Amino acid sequence: MDDEVICNKNSRIRKVLAAYEKMHMRKVLVYTAIENEYDSLSPTPYGFNDFHYVCFSNTIRKKYKNGWQIIKNPSAEKSAVLKCRDVKINPHKYLSNYEYSIWVDGSVVLSAEFLKYILNCIVKKDTIIFVKHRVRSCVYEEAEACRRSLKENDDIIERQVKVYLEDGYPEKNGLVETGVMLRKHSEISIQEVMDLWWSNIKSHSHRDQLSVNYCLWKKSVDYKLMPGTMSSNNPGFIVQRHRGKMLANWYFFLEARVFQGKNLFYPAYVLLGWAKKIKMLIKL
Repeated sequence: MDDEVICNKNSRIRKVLAAYEKMHMRKVLVYTAIENEYDSLSPTPYGFNDFHYVCFSNTIRKKYKNGWQIIKNPSAEKSAVLKCRDVKINPHKYLSNYEYSIWVDGSVVLSAEFLKYILNCIVKKDTIIFVKHRVRSCVYEEAEACRRSLKENDDIIERQVKVYLEDGYPEKNGLVETGVMLRKHSEISIQEVMDLWWSNIKSHSHRDQLSVNYCLWKKSVDYKLMPGTMSSNNPGFIVQRHRGKMLANWYFFLEARVFQGKNLFYPAYVLLGWAKKIKMLIKL
């Protein structure tokens, strides 16, 4: 999708966000994306109103929920997974009204203290910050872990690893988790990393942690690390269990192992998600 089509497609979203920015004069956005009730939308931190909070979703019907403004996901991707990945990785395409964006996975509950830390990073003019991986320190280790956990097709991982090795990407070059990210996405260098990251996800594995460190290395962009890891004892945020984890794990398995990433199982995944919703409504 070229830049002109993206601009036209998202004009309504840009107007909504521009109006909000004009009213509140905020240049920082905290955002997430949730589809098919895979996660529960947790409340925004109490008493911290310096940022604007947006959740992109096609399945949450309210305009506002738990302090978040709900906006329809603008991505043209068919897969719910890629819809969320698209807005996650490309804030410069969808959120150009803002200088900084703070991405949080739907399973993450932020604290006011953590956002104060982030605000301090912005004051210090940091441009990109991640969370260190809690276990692994290498993209190649991550590739093997995805293979063992059946989260990706073996052939896809093998091709991706081969590309990185042939390009000279070193082992033990660090590994980040992408559940929480701060980016100054108005910076050209950050946009170039995100464009390359998205290109890798489209041409290789959809597992975004497999490619982000390679893309940072390829574009010679240095990054900083937040305190702690994406574990339950992080003082800045809490990581909850996914509501639809069992269903999603079956989806990832069938997509990767049976249908080899062709999204053939996606309609059944959506139908099961709606069946779950109907069951919940019946109980009410």
